[in-house]
Amino acid sequence: MKKDYDFSKAQQGKFYIPIEELEIPTYSKHITDFISKIDELYGYFLDSIIGFFNNYKQIDDIQKQTIKNIRSDVVLDDLTFSYGKGDPNDPNSIELHRTSQGKLKKRNEKNGDNCILAARFFIILTYIFWEEEYREKIANALKINKNNLIVPIIGDLRMLRNDIIHHQSIITKETISKLKVINKFKEGEEIRLLEKEVENLVAELKKAVYTINEQYNKKNQLLNQIKKTVLDIEPKAEVIIYGSRSRDDAASDSDWDFLVLLDDIVNDERIDNIRHRLYEIEWETGEIISCIVINKEQWNSSLYKVMPFHKNVEYEGVIL
Repeated sequence: MKKDYDFSKAQQGKFYIPIEELEIPTYSKHITDFISKIDELYGYFLDSIIGFFNNYKQIDDIQKQTIKNIRSDVVLDDLTFSYGKGDPNDPNSIELHRTSQGKLKKRNEKNGDNCILAARFFIILTYIFWEEEYREKIANALKINKNNLIVPIIGDLRMLRNDIIHHQSIITKETISKLKVINKFKEGEEIRLLEKEVENLVAELKKAVYTINEQYNKKNQLLNQIKKTVLDIEPKAEVIIYGSRSRDDAASDSDWDFLVLLDDIVNDERIDNIRHRLYEIEWETGEIISCIVINKEQWNSSLYKVMPFHKNVEYEGVIL
């Protein structure tokens, strides 16, 4: 550290901003909440598979001790195992479930049937929480239609959930044709996700959901940059975004369409000044920006109001 730095008059905490004063976007909070829900559901899955394997180890250890004291022709896996309520020797006790020791071990072994079932529950519950609890909240906060908030991997969960519930966990031809991200399955196969595959699914889900944040942060940054650029040149301008970007149904390479309304005479010099500065943003961001510049009175005239373009902008345009 340089010796000539003088901190004697420094004010501790001068640049500190209390968390309650920070402007945290609402959609960011809902996204964070959904990520937390994914973590919670994944935690239940991990708790389950650890419990399953502990069951396996317990019965396996008991069998290893028992086999030392019984006849060699006895197959322990064929013996009965049951869950119940009360003392097994009490005639009033209740048997809740019965199976063989072998079947119990097999379903509780690593990546056994219980693990597969827990993975299916994870798929179903993750999709339900997204669709019923979080999707609309995030969409409303982003001011877009719920149906326009699309996360491909969650769309895959919807298709898998449908096959789990309605097709005995067998992948259908329709599902294969609609899967976008999860591509490990073939038509007619059983939906079986192993422990490591669920881990990978969770990572991909989080990445995809966080991308919503990045996608709309990027959009907001670009819109703010365009608005500031236009207003620096024309302080009284009105900037309107319209088209697919305002409807939030744009492709990744879609244009950004803007209408700029100005007071007074709109000549080539004023138009060129705006378009030149927007071209610099195009070059900087790699986005394609289209801009139409019109006089405000002309735009609000009866002649313009009957035009399809005017009606489209009125219907889908958003003033920045």
